[in-house]
Amino acid sequence: MEGYDIVSARRVHRDDTFLKRMSSAVFHRVYDFLSGFSTDKAVAEFGVYSKRIVKVYCSIPEYSRSFVELIHTLGFRKTGIDVMHDHRLEGKSSYNLSRLLRLSFNAIISNSNRPLQLAVTLGFIMSLFSFLMAVYNIFAKFAGWNEVAGYTTTVFSIWFVGGLLLFMMGILGLYIGKIFDQVKGRPVFIVQDTLNI
Repeated sequence: MEGYDIVSARRVHRDDTFLKRMSSAVFHRVYDFLSGFSTDKAVAEFGVYSKRIVKVYCSIPEYSRSFVELIHTLGFRKTGIDVMHDHRLEGKSSYNLSRLLRLSFNAIISNSNRPLQLAVTLGFIMSLFSFLMAVYNIFAKFAGWNEVAGYTTTVFSIWFVGGLLLFMMGILGLYIGKIFDQVKGRPVFIVQDTLNI
């Protein structure tokens, strides 16, 4: 189609098993949530790509990459056409459950640091909860609710150290997220057209 750099094939009616369709739907929901993108589960890797798309894609030094997701984040003009999805004439797919899970895992972690951000958030929440529990146990000690000798000191030490560790892991996670974005080496911007050069 003229004027577009990416023309993707959309499978209107997928001729797949129920399990494969369900697993695909689950993957896209999880991926959209973790990446912040909005993907179309009817679009696969089959499509037509312009020469400059291929050139930019090949110039990205990223090692662990997911073709479809990376192609659609380059920012070029794209569209899709509906195609009929026919069944496999002979042979069977080389992707078993283990390979599909590994492919899904790599696609998510190579395009998003949202899982790391969620871990950081969880660390901060647990740190706050640990601090509040420590304060409660100190108050319970003075109120006479804890009658076991040494209970308050032990619980306070465990919760305080645990909360401190989670807090420091959260800070470390923020730096790792920045490093993750930097080492991927994706271009800050892509020149789509050059004039009078």
